[in-house]
Amino acid sequence: MNDGDPIARIESEAVSQLTGPNFFRIGLGLTNAYLVIILAFAVYAQSGLLNMKPNEWGDFLAGIFGPLALLWVVLGFLQQGAELRYSRDALLLQARELRASVDAQNNMGEAAWKQVKVGRAAQAAQTESAIRAVAPILFVDSAGGGSSGGLKYTQLNVRNSGGAAFKVNFAVSDANLILDNSRVSTLPGDGHHTLTLTSKFSYPLADGTLTIECNDKLGLAHKYEYALLASDATLTIVNSFGEDSPPP
Repeated sequence: MNDGDPIARIESEAVSQLTGPNFFRIGLGLTNAYLVIILAFAVYAQSGLLNMKPNEWGDFLAGIFGPLALLWVVLGFLQQGAELRYSRDALLLQARELRASVDAQNNMGEAAWKQVKVGRAAQAAQTESAIRAVAPILFVDSAGGGSSGGLKYTQLNVRNSGGAAFKVNFAVSDANLILDNSRVSTLPGDGHHTLTLTSKFSYPLADGTLTIECNDKLGLAHKYEYALLASDATLTIVNSFGEDSPPP
């Protein structure tokens, strides 16, 4: 038996009480032995017993059976105490088993919750992977520039190396720039689009930002920003790859 296991200990005690002394049999044995002794005494004192008066017979019988009554009262008390201890230990055992069952249920609940969290994390990773798989990846490169009619212009080449982009909108931060082809319905993967930026009223070119907004095929919005650096004749791209920062 494992001494550290309270359930095993109580089970052992309960079994030992069931298989312990049988007070009924003990009482029968002691009663028989006592009656044999009384019978031997009666045979030995037969002549005196025959000459006893009725009231003396009453005292004699009370004296004989009084110890037997006391014996059975004591044995009954001991038997009742043993049964009460057994009932108490049985209740303790039931309480221990109930507590062990509750602990097992709690452990199962914790394990199930961990599985749920792992499943959610895996689902989130799959969702993020699916979004990245269809997200457009847009590069912008300078495609030269010049002047026409006294107005300076520059061209930018937009390339998509990711998923198809839909409802593509282009915008620049400089209000003095005219942006041609500022909207495209679809920019497929491995597709490209040329933008022409022309200054108004011969204003000199200034640094600015090119913003591209679009949707992927899942309908999720994406936003890309590119820094434009002005020179005497054209605008050049500082970061050809715009970081995707989906609008809220």
